[in-house]
Amino acid sequence: MPSPLVEATSGALGSLLTCVLLYPVDLCKTRIQSGRSDQGVGATALAIARAEGVGALLSGLSPKAVHTVVQNFLYFYAYEYLKRALLGGVLERGSFAGNTVCGVGAGISNMTVTLPLEALTVRAQNAGGRESLAATAAQLLREGPASMWMGFTASSILTLNPAINFAIFDALKARALALLSARAGRPVRSLSAGRAFLLGSLSKVVATLVTYPLIRTKVMMQAAAKGAQDGEPRPTMAQTLLTIIRTEGAAGLYRGCGAQIATAVSKSGILLMSKEQLARYALALILLLRSHKRSKMIATAGLAPSA
Repeated sequence: MPSPLVEATSGALGSLLTCVLLYPVDLCKTRIQSGRSDQGVGATALAIARAEGVGALLSGLSPKAVHTVVQNFLYFYAYEYLKRALLGGVLERGSFAGNTVCGVGAGISNMTVTLPLEALTVRAQNAGGRESLAATAAQLLREGPASMWMGFTASSILTLNPAINFAIFDALKARALALLSARAGRPVRSLSAGRAFLLGSLSKVVATLVTYPLIRTKVMMQAAAKGAQDGEPRPTMAQTLLTIIRTEGAAGLYRGCGAQIATAVSKSGILLMSKEQLARYALALILLLRSHKRSKMIATAGLAPSA
């Protein structure tokens, strides 16, 4: 079984790949969720390119890439560590509830570190190139911890999203590997790229539909945090949720959901597909190095003079 370090490294590298490939879609999704655009992803992208230049579709990529890599490394490390520490003891190994609890714990632990990077990313994406990244970061620092960790409550609850996603994926993966092993007549320990993409995408759709109203609420809170500059009180999660319902109706809670699902499903599918492959190669490399080291030790012992 791969170590937490192998899982964390492969997850971080896979997440960086998905971040770069899908960033323009992610940018458009943030503009839609924050209320800056009331069009679809394609129309929003076209409007940004016309008004701000094609380069604006990559505005905020740097903090997003850093946030993505750090977040996923910490998440997967904590997730695998907690599974090894708790499952089979306090919690039932391989159970949906057990994996979900581990996912929530991993999410809260890494979110405390990475939420300021996420807040900076949302600000940069909504700035649309009107101010530099350094100026945006300086403004966020001046506003203090309340803005840097804006949406902490919503984010804490939203740890259910990746927790549900990976718990469903782990359950589906275990079932798929059992079926593949029975069919092959030998143990099958990893999924193919196609199967990993399919299972990762399916699990993300379910997790996103369940938690999307809170996703939109958190983005609205982060995008509106600049109201603090004028001495205005920061809206709570409940107030933001009610404001969305009052101004846009209940359907407003799912505004941008299509873009979110398209982005999240693609990200999750590519992430878990690449993570499975990278973890397989990393494990093979570790085993090869161990075998080489063992062979070297045996050879050295064989050459040593007898007493």
